[in-house]
Amino acid sequence: MVLLAVIPALLSAASVLALSVWLGHPITVLSNVIPILLLVLGVADGVHLAGYLKATGDSPRETILRIGPACALTAITTALAFTSIMVTRNAQLFDFAVLGGLGTLLAFAITISTFALLALVIRPNTRSTPNFTGVLAQRLAMFSLRIPKTVIASGVFVLVLSIFGFQQTKAWFPLYQNLPSGSQTVQVNDAISDDFGGVFQMIVEMEGDWRETEVMVDALTKLAGAEAVLSTVNIARWLGVDGAPVAEDLTLVPSEVVGQVRPIETVSRIFISVPEPMRNAQAAMLFDALYETAQAGGAARVYGLPTLMRQEAVSLISQLSKGLVIASLGATFVVAIAFGSLRLFPLLLVPNVLPLMVTGASLHIWSVVSYRGSCVDHFLRYCDR
Repeated sequence: MVLLAVIPALLSAASVLALSVWLGHPITVLSNVIPILLLVLGVADGVHLAGYLKATGDSPRETILRIGPACALTAITTALAFTSIMVTRNAQLFDFAVLGGLGTLLAFAITISTFALLALVIRPNTRSTPNFTGVLAQRLAMFSLRIPKTVIASGVFVLVLSIFGFQQTKAWFPLYQNLPSGSQTVQVNDAISDDFGGVFQMIVEMEGDWRETEVMVDALTKLAGAEAVLSTVNIARWLGVDGAPVAEDLTLVPSEVVGQVRPIETVSRIFISVPEPMRNAQAAMLFDALYETAQAGGAARVYGLPTLMRQEAVSLISQLSKGLVIASLGATFVVAIAFGSLRLFPLLLVPNVLPLMVTGASLHIWSVVSYRGSCVDHFLRYCDR
């Protein structure tokens, strides 16, 4: 029985990696999650298929005809959840959504086909299956049936509370967590941040008035420290030049440095070395203070990798969470249509959306996709039975 449940799932997860190569998508930290998630869903399908085959003694054909539709509906709703991520309009997440959506459907096809072939030559053993999980589920169900109104009211209350918590969740994108634990890169970055401000360059561009640039440099230096700020103003002061330096004043400075801090005559760039903006709350507060100071001081542009991590990543995660909410509602509607009754929609809504909201309110948003897929899978089994 183990072979019938696991081998199809392993092959389906491997097929997703092959699909990624065929589509030309690189394996990233983000897309690496997809085979693992589909392996979990594939094992769940395999367990249901193998369990039914063992319990009934039916043929592989009858087993697939009976259990296959619920597995297919789970794959469709999970694929919809992945494709909903396309609303983010981010290139990397778009690839993630395409690979996840197509990979889910491919994994289902591989799982169901492989199970059918294996079931022809591998028959489940006749030993009785431990029933402790069934006993636990039965006791929980009987407890709920004794107080149905209380359970429903509690579910709705927790759903409303979780929706509120979901809305309060602050998007957080720590880059260092993508590195392995004990990474020397993290240790070196932290050491540089302590001594020199940080390894990431925040860039503030000023146009026009030299006096405004001086005021801006002083304000940013007060926040980040003198060791973290580099600009034409700093260079002029080091050279002892009073006022805006001309080309002759900068002859002692390497032309590459001059080209960076003053790309054209009317633009001055201010480079601020900062730690990773979401390394901790203190780093986030420092970046926010620098960003707000630059905006208030009349900066023409504020950019650089820290700005992308702090501004764009937060916006991206917010868009992703909205896409997942849409996916949960859409999947619930699809399941209700599949079972031929829109009256199932409110019944499906609480068990399908509640885990999403609870997870989003308490954990990092990236983990929500797997929770949503598992909950739809389990609930489809109940509806199918």
